[in-house]
Amino acid sequence: MTTVLEPPTTTVERPLPPPATRPTEPEPARRRGIDADDVRRVGRAGLLALTLFVAGFVTYLVFLSALPYARAQAGLEGRFSYELEWSLAPVNQPIATGAPVAVLAIPALGMHEIVVEGSSSTELMRGPGRLPSSALPGQPGTSIILGRRLAFGGPFRELHTLEKGEKVVLTTGAGELTYTVERVGTLPGSDPAGFAANGDRLVLVTMDEAMFGGGRLFVEAVPDGPSLPQGTRVPSGPPAVEELGLAGDREAAGALLVWAEVLLLLALGTVVLFKRMERGPAWLLAVPPLALATWLVYENLARLLPATL
Repeated sequence: MTTVLEPPTTTVERPLPPPATRPTEPEPARRRGIDADDVRRVGRAGLLALTLFVAGFVTYLVFLSALPYARAQAGLEGRFSYELEWSLAPVNQPIATGAPVAVLAIPALGMHEIVVEGSSSTELMRGPGRLPSSALPGQPGTSIILGRRLAFGGPFRELHTLEKGEKVVLTTGAGELTYTVERVGTLPGSDPAGFAANGDRLVLVTMDEAMFGGGRLFVEAVPDGPSLPQGTRVPSGPPAVEELGLAGDREAAGALLVWAEVLLLLALGTVVLFKRMERGPAWLLAVPPLALATWLVYENLARLLPATL
């Protein structure tokens, strides 16, 4: 009997897989404190934003504010022409604030402006304004009209160039009256002499300097003929500080605060928008509301500045 020997079997040991381990969570990044570079970066951004804001506001005052002024004058002229044609122009007090009361023309300056009732900063954004405590234009007594020298069209910008003997024409609901310039001068801001009643005359008042003046420039003119028929007068006390040309409209502070907050929120929203969208669509969405809010901030800030600026 033959025995068949089988070859010995060898066992190959396979390495055991490593024991399962739970993935380790990355350690949270340590928060870096604010250093000098961060402070400088924020400071540069803030300075740039402030510079752009101030430059934009000056541009608004000197140039862009003339656009709403011209639009307001066009509307006032249409309204006053209609009222003159139908004998509806005001000749008696009380008169609604902001209503047109006269046409002021100075041929030597090429001036043709609609005068409104009231002389605060808000009213003078639309046209020269009558001091409410003074006489109605053209009627007996001293009529005082204030106007801006630089901003919102600067209707009284060239008032200082008038000379004695030149003519001023007023057209009101009671008729037309021509005045002759008698003197041109300046007064310190603390001197109220320019607002004192002194017979039948017309006094035009603006700021003595185009930008940083603290006094008043005035033009005094006397009528060439008898004054127009006097309408009903409502007695009033002394004028408020806001009506005398060198102060702003304090009521604008609340509106300025609201629109400044709106502008800040829109700016923060714009930052978020640019992080989530492409630049093109983000600009299209962000620019219109930002421009509108900035314009309203500028407008209310201008109301806080001297009325005859």
